[in-house]
Parts: sequence; structure tokens; C-alpha cells
Amino acid sequence: MYQNLALSIAPDGLTEAPPPPSGPLGPYSGGWDVSALSLVRGWSHEPMSYGPSGVFMNAFAVVISLTPTRRRTTVNGDVVFEGWTAPGAMRVQRPCERVATDMFTPFDQVALYIPTDMLRAIRKEQSGAEELEIDIIDPLWQFDKFIDASMRCMASAIDCRRKDSLSYISSMGRNIASHILYHYAQGSAGKPYPGESDTCSIKQAIRFIEANIENSPSLAEMASAASLPIDKFRREFKAATDMSPHQYLIRRRVDRACELIASSRKPKFAEIALECGFADQSHLSTTFRRVLGVSPARFTRHQ
Repeated sequence: MYQNLALSIAPDGLTEAPPPPSGPLGPYSGGWDVSALSLVRGWSHEPMSYGPSGVFMNAFAVVISLTPTRRRTTVNGDVVFEGWTAPGAMRVQRPCERVATDMFTPFDQVALYIPTDMLRAIRKEQSGAEELEIDIIDPLWQFDKFIDASMRCMASAIDCRRKDSLSYISSMGRNIASHILYHYAQGSAGKPYPGESDTCSIKQAIRFIEANIENSPSLAEMASAASLPIDKFRREFKAATDMSPHQYLIRRRVDRACELIASSRKPKFAEIALECGFADQSHLSTTFRRVLGVSPARFTRHQ
């Protein structure tokens, strides 16, 4: 059963707010008027679907996944993502988007709703210019260390409910808003959002990695596929994906293992390990636990 906790973070206090209203299509599909910075934590021990959501005319939503989740995300009728999201993976829902979500596994996630007026004010502080329109590029379930750590800190502070929680949470929320503008807004001064700087050469390297996941391609081979010197390839790849080439390879191996486990009634971990490029079952288990926080066996039980 779906459960959530919605909190409004206003200057005069931290208050429990009505959750985003349900419409005929489930949670969030009734729309929501967001007048203050708001935090919503939603979780379910069962797979579920909801949406399409009502339109949020005056806010952006920053959403992170707290647990490994297999999901499908549909925006304005188009499927934009289908697969596994790791803990810390995030996306940005923009105003006027209608989002439908299918969760194929139990899930736990946190969403921070940031009023557009707040983003405009912060943008003016950053650039010194008035901007009527704010356009944030959706990283679409890429991992962001700062957002992951910040949102988890906010959730923990809410659980504690200390007297100084309001000031802490408000500051953290504003820092997240600043980070989003600096790194993900169109025309931002910060580093490109993950994927924005993808060049043809990096895409060629990614295709090479995808085709050779089980073969342990070396850094030199990846750079060669991109037709770049090794040092430049390492920098360009990091800028494009927010991961090193080796981290990306490991992440994709774990993703592939998740897909194989989910599609098997009685998965044979030793065979899956070799098919995904791991040395053996022990190597798979160690890496799987480090990346997703659960063992392959426990992951299987949630399918």
C-alpha cells in the first residue's frame, strides 16, 4: 500500500501538509498548488502505478530514489525511462509536465518541491539578472552525490523533529535549489548536467562498452573507441556521465545483472556473474552489494 508524508517548509514553521491530492488515476494525479518549499516522502512495500500527475504550474520537483527500483517513467505520454534506478538516482519534474510512473518493485523515494519564484530569486542572486522563465534540464535518473546526500539529510532531520530542524531543512532546501540552477539550468555557469556534453566520440565509447560488458575492456580500448587520448577521454567521459569509465562499466554490469535476475524465476548467480563480466559469483555479490546496498539474493526476494 502506498504511503507518504508531506511537509511544508515555510518561514513561520515546519508543518505537516496535505499530501499531493489523488485524482481518478491515483496519487498526485489531482495536481498541487505549491506555495512554499515542500518535501514529500513516498514509499510502498508493493509494486504500484500512479499518474499521470496533475500539472504543477508553479514548482519544480526534485525526486531521488532511496532504494534500488525498477520503474518506467512517462512524461506527457512519452516513455522517457525504463529500467533500474540506483539509490541516489534523481530526476527533475518541470512545471506543466504530466508524469506517469510504473513501479515494478517496492520503492522508497523523496521529492522536494521548489516554488518557481524561489528559483527566480536565487537565479537573480547568481547572475544579477531578472529571468522570468526558468528551464531546468531533467538528468533523468542520473546519480548526483550532492542531491543524494542533501535529500537524505533533510529526511533524517524531519524524522528527528528537533527545534532547530526548520532552519536546517530550509537552508538545505535552498542549497539544493542553488545546486540545481547552477548545474542543470539552461545556460548555467556550472558543469554540464550529466549527458549534456556527450559528443559523438563519447557516445561511440559508450556503445563499445555496452557491446563488451562481459569482456572487461581496458581504459586504452575505451579511449581508442572514442578516438581520444586516454587523459582527454577520461575527462570527457566524466563530464558526460558524471562517472569514470570504470565506474560506468561497473554500473552497467550491475544493471545487466538486475535485468537477468528479474527475468529469471530461479536465477543462477554463477552464470549471471560470468555473463555480466564478473570473475565469479563472489565478485558479483560483493559489487552488487556495494552499488545497490543489497545482495543479489535479497534483491531476488523483492521481485
